[in-house]
Amino acid sequence: PCQPRWLLNMTVTPKPIGQLSLPTAQLQHTDSEVEIIEAAAQQDWKPAARFTSTQPVRANNQSMQMPSASLNNQPPSPVRELHSLLPTRLAPPGSGGGARGGGNAAAASRANRYAAGTNGAAQQAMRKTGTSLAALSDAEAPTFKAAAEVALKVNVKQKRWFIIDPRTSKNVARWDIVTSLALFFTALVTPYEVALLPTATEWYDTLFLINRFVDLIFVVDMGLQFILMYVETASETNDGTRWVHDPALIARHYLCGWFTLDFLSIAVSAFDVLALFGSEDLSQLKGLRVVRVLRLIKMVRLVRSSRIFKRWETRVAINYAVLSLVKSTLYVMLTAHWFACFWVMQAKFGDDASVTWLGVNDYCETEDDVWHCVNPGDIYAASLYWSIMTITSIGYGDIVATAHNPAEQYVAAALMLLGSIIWAYVVATMCGIVANFSPHTLQFHQTLDDLNYFMKINHLPMELRFRLREYFHQTKHMQLAQSQTSLLSMMSPMLQAQVSFLCHAGILSRVKLFAQAEPDFLIQLSLHLSATVYAPGELVPKGSLYIIHRGSALYGVRILGSGRVWGEDVLISRASLRAPFCARAMSYLEVYKVGREELLNIAKGFPDTYKAMRTFAVWLALRREIVRIAQVEINKRNRGMLRSPARDADGRGSIFERCRCEL
Repeated sequence: PCQPRWLLNMTVTPKPIGQLSLPTAQLQHTDSEVEIIEAAAQQDWKPAARFTSTQPVRANNQSMQMPSASLNNQPPSPVRELHSLLPTRLAPPGSGGGARGGGNAAAASRANRYAAGTNGAAQQAMRKTGTSLAALSDAEAPTFKAAAEVALKVNVKQKRWFIIDPRTSKNVARWDIVTSLALFFTALVTPYEVALLPTATEWYDTLFLINRFVDLIFVVDMGLQFILMYVETASETNDGTRWVHDPALIARHYLCGWFTLDFLSIAVSAFDVLALFGSEDLSQLKGLRVVRVLRLIKMVRLVRSSRIFKRWETRVAINYAVLSLVKSTLYVMLTAHWFACFWVMQAKFGDDASVTWLGVNDYCETEDDVWHCVNPGDIYAASLYWSIMTITSIGYGDIVATAHNPAEQYVAAALMLLGSIIWAYVVATMCGIVANFSPHTLQFHQTLDDLNYFMKINHLPMELRFRLREYFHQTKHMQLAQSQTSLLSMMSPMLQAQVSFLCHAGILSRVKLFAQAEPDFLIQLSLHLSATVYAPGELVPKGSLYIIHRGSALYGVRILGSGRVWGEDVLISRASLRAPFCARAMSYLEVYKVGREELLNIAKGFPDTYKAMRTFAVWLALRREIVRIAQVEINKRNRGMLRSPARDADGRGSIFERCRCEL
C-alpha cells in the first residue's frame, strides 16, 4: 500500500543501502510529505535487521552517514532497499525483528515530530508493540531521526500555490456553471446562426458581441487547464490512480490531449471577424457560404461537457435513472434542433431556391444569386416540424426532399437513418429506466415469487405460509440493509471503517459499556455488528451483546424498547453469573449483535478500553455474586436452616468472606 510513485519510477540496481544514490531528476513524486509518512507509519511492517555498518548516502547532492542493513535474504527490490529511508528501521513483512516505529506529521516540523514519535500513528504503533523510541540505543536514535528527515526532504515536491485542486476548490464549481452555460449557448445558437441568420457586418451587432464574450470564456478556460490538477488513472501508471499537481506534467497532459480541439474551436471565430470586412453582396457568395459552414467547428466545444460532468459526478449525488431520463430527453431535443438547422443549411447552400424544399414551399426565392427568404422563425418552425417527424418515423409527407435535387434527397435519407437510430436508442433507454427505476422493489417482488413457489412445491400449511409472507413483508427493509452490506464490502478498509462507524454511531452511543471507549475501538466494533430480525414470540439466544434497533423484547421482568441493551454479562467469565434466561421478542424485533469472542478480541487491541470493560465485568460479577449468596441465605432462612453467622475480628460476617473467597 505504501509505494509512492517516486519509489516505483526509480531505476535502482540491488546493492547495499550505503551505496545507493538518489538522483532527483528521475523522481516524479506528486504526494505530500504527510501522505508518505502517514502511509509508511500505518503499515504493519516488521522492523529491519540491526545496523551493521555506516556508509555515506548521497541524497540531493548532499552526503550523510546512513546505516546499511541486512534484509535477511529477502529478494532484492528498489522498494525494499529504500524502506530504510522511510523511516530507517521499517521494512516490508518478512524482515527481521526489533522495535517498530512510525510517525504522523501534522505541523511544519514533520520530520522531527515523526522521528520523536509524538503523534497519533507513532503512539498507536508503539502501544501495540509495547516499544518506543526510547528502546533505541544512543547510537541508533540520531540515525533514525536523520533517516526520517531525508525521507521527508528527498525529492518531495510540494504543490505550488497557484495549482488548483478541482476536488476542493469552490471556484472551480462556479466556473463549471459558467462554462456549462457557454456550452449550452453554443449548442443552441451556433447552428441556428449559421443556418438562418445573416452574417454580422457591424462590430456592435448584439449577437456578434455575445459570441465574442463566449469566446473569451473559453479562452480563459483554456488557460485554466494549465493550472488545474488532473487524475492519472491506473491504466496510465503502475501505482494506481493519483492526482498530478506538477505544472510541467499538467501542461504536457493538456497539450497532448484536449488542447488541439479547444484551440480549433476558438480559431474558427476568426471567420466572424473577417466577415465584418466583407460587403453585403459578397456575403451571399458561395465561397463565403463555405466559410459560414466552417464556423460549425465551434461545436467541438461540446466535448468539454464530458470533463465538467466527471467533476460534478463526485460533487453531487446523482440519481442515474433520472439522469438517463434527462439525457435521453436532451438527446431528442438537441438532435431535432440540429437536424432542423442542417435541413435549412443544405437547402441554402445551392444557387437556385426553386429546386429546394424552401422554394417549393414558398419560403425562399433567388434573384441574381441572392436569396430572399421569409422570417427566419417561420423557416425554422417548418424545418423543426420536418425534423421531429423524421426522428419519430411519422413522416406526414407535406415537407419532403425535392424530386429533382439528388443532393437534398441524399441529405434527407442520411438524416432519416440517423434519426431512426437515435429514436431506437431513446426508446430502449426509456424501457430500461422504467424496468429498473426501483431495483429494490423489483428484487423484493422476485423474492416473494421465489417464496411462494417454495411453499407450493413443499406443500406447507396455510397458516405457516401466512406467517412467512408476513415475516418477509415486515423485514423488507432488511433486504436493503443486505445490499448496503455488499456495497460496503466494495469500499477500501479505511472507508469501510468510517462509513460503518457513522452508520452505527447513534446505536453504540447508547451502550453504557462503551461510554469511555476509544474511537478506534468503536470503529472496529461497528464493522462486526450484524443485524438480525426475530418474529413475535421467538426466543433470542444467549451469548451475545444485543442492541435493539426496532421493536420490543421481554428480558426477565423488563420490557426493553428501541435503543435498549442486554447481554453485557457475556463479559463475565463464569457462566453461572450470567443471566439464566433468554429474551423473548414481543413484536418484530430488529437487533444488532456482537458475539463474546469477537467483542473480547477487538478489545484486546485497545488496552484502555479492554481494562474498562474488564472493570465493568468485575463489578457486575461482584454484584451478581452478592445477590446469589444473599438469595441462598434467604432460602435457608425461609427453611429454618440459617445459623447465626460467625463474626470475625473486624466484625464482618461470613457472607462477605464467602463472597471474597469466591471472587
